Amino acid sequence: MEEPKSKTRKPLWKRWWFWVLAVFILIGIAANSSETNITNTTNTSNQTTQKIAQKETKPDLEVLNHTFKQDGFNGYITGQIKNNTDKTFSYVQVEINLYDKNGQQVGSTIDNINNLEPGKTWNFKAIILEDNVHSYKIVNVSGF
Repeated sequence: MEEPKSKTRKPLWKRWWFWVLAVFILIGIAANSSETNITNTTNTSNQTTQKIAQKETKPDLEVLNHTFKQDGFNGYITGQIKNNTDKTFSYVQVEINLYDKNGQQVGSTIDNINNLEPGKTWNFKAIILEDNVHSYKIVNVSGF
């Protein structure tokens, strides 16, 4: 008796449809990879530009407003300072020079606070002990 002839099959990698499928898969992977890189680069670039713009327009410690107030005994310079960073300042100080009506410096005053948190606003109140103060100037706001 004769043995039936077995049909020899070509290996998978020698078939035409295998190579067509492989080419489509490679094109899909390449296209997906390049789109992701461009998107990530663009997003990073936009975020960097936004951070630079924020830092250029707003100082870390920003004086929002200030004014002179008088109670029955003393004068005060009051105002608000905002922490525009994402860190807590363990100490913040506002320094103010005081002037008489001739523009001569007659004194100075300060106020300070501990632990000014990110994005928070501090309502400062610096006492004036001098009698002949006509004007003032905030000369420094510092923190660490």
